[in-house]
Amino acid sequence: SPRFRMDVTIDAKTADKYGGSGTFTYDQVTMPGAVPTGGTVTVIGIDRVDVIDGVGLINAYLDLVPRGRFTPYIGLGAGFAVRSVDRTHDSIEQVDGGGTARGWTGSNRDTKFAPAVSATAGIAWALSPGTIFDVNYRYTYIGSVDTSMAIAATDGSTVRSKISIDESHQHVIRAGLRWNIW
Repeated sequence: SPRFRMDVTIDAKTADKYGGSGTFTYDQVTMPGAVPTGGTVTVIGIDRVDVIDGVGLINAYLDLVPRGRFTPYIGLGAGFAVRSVDRTHDSIEQVDGGGTARGWTGSNRDTKFAPAVSATAGIAWALSPGTIFDVNYRYTYIGSVDTSMAIAATDGSTVRSKISIDESHQHVIRAGLRWNIW
């Protein structure tokens, strides 16, 4: 229509890289509930997580004035995000006072789907009847996801470890060319 239009967008984002390391200690015991043996266990852990988002949206836009040389507009979009989570964990327990050490390691790649919505405000500048230079601000919300992995110890035992990737709020200024097909 003269003031309403729609499009489908697919956006890919470079990886967000997260990492952390930490150390903590606890008193060594021989069995649960036992008196500490006098040794101290030091745990050193490193976690690395990469998150890559791909977002697909169906968008609707409303021109705030009739289309002319400069046309301000607003828009809303809804769709989904594909969140690829690549995680690696390494840790080691070092025992003071004569105990044995054990290490833990695990890695996992997981793909999760999350809801995504956007709000856009911009201005279009008509370079010719069919070619438009477009500058806009877009806010995009991407829902949170959880993923888990098995972490194996050098003594053969395993544990499950879960992480949550919080919701994402992206603020982007975009500029580009748009071609009207009618």
